[in-house]
Amino acid sequence: MFKPKESSQNEYEFVSIDELVPDDHLLRLIDKYIDFPFLLEKVRPIATHLARLEKVCCNTLG
Repeated sequence: MFKPKESSQNEYEFVSIDELVPDDHLLRLIDKYIDFPFLLEKVRPIATHLARLEKVCCNTLG
């Protein structure tokens, strides 16, 4: 006997972070008073160094 084919339809739902985080959430308060883009400049040299180190290590091990 044949089994009925299950539906293979894909569904997508688009949501924004504004819909997921309530207005009175602590993270919204933090975001309101702290300007985070300065962190990128602070960690860029470290991240670049780590990326280069990983590339060297992986190339020599692999």
